Amino acid sequence: MADHVYLKPLTSKSLVEILKKHKIDAVLPTMGGQTALNLCIEADDKGIWKDFGVEIIGVDIAAINITEDRDQFKKLLKTIDIPVAPAETANSFLRGKEIAQKFGFPLVIRPSFTLGGTGAAICSQC
Repeated sequence: MADHVYLKPLTSKSLVEILKKHKIDAVLPTMGGQTALNLCIEADDKGIWKDFGVEIIGVDIAAINITEDRDQFKKLLKTIDIPVAPAETANSFLRGKEIAQKFGFPLVIRPSFTLGGTGAAICSQC
């Protein structure tokens, strides 16, 4: 059930327009997928949540940032003794081939800075 429904682009500008019209005390960004997480971070960077007194619930900004960065997330898991699959970052096709030769096949290839799995693929040969 909703009191108000907005059909607007999910941008910090439209967010501010809505927050000016309604007293919103909390936002749950984990229910909107990658777009909501990105907008939550952007709004926090711009001070929008603080300006309007909006609390982020369900997750905090630091947790979103850590899970968005594969290297930071891997380090966190190691500090709490959770095993992780071997992984490296490739910033070029050539580097990707080097990593593939090092690890062998099959490989799971994922883009950075996405939590939803968009763009992931299983590669069985190069």
